[in-house]
Amino acid sequence: MHQADVRGGIPPQYPALVNQLMATVLEFECVFVFLDGLDECSDGQQGEVVSLIGRFTKAKARVLLACQPQLMDLVSKHGSFMPQKITAQKKDLETYISQELAEDPHLEQIMLEKLTVDADGM
Repeated sequence: MHQADVRGGIPPQYPALVNQLMATVLEFECVFVFLDGLDECSDGQQGEVVSLIGRFTKAKARVLLACQPQLMDLVSKHGSFMPQKITAQKKDLETYISQELAEDPHLEQIMLEKLTVDADGM
């Protein structure tokens, strides 16, 4: 599929990619699928991903989905899932923010300006 599309200069279409992925999943006895960021997708994209999750579960793949809890109702119609709540820890957030600031000094300046302007009059 890839070679045919590369030679023709045409990128593979989504349905062809999904069909190839599902054919590959069915070749294995045990498949794990990890998906993250469903809550970051548009409504249309969420529908496509949920449909794909349904196809994975019908093919007996095991799906680990990291998303906001309010989306579990959307996904649960495609099988039984065991939700596991994950909560960010203060130290994790501190580490993430520190790393982001270290990588982009301009970001630190933007944050300082935003915080001080919004705090005006306190």
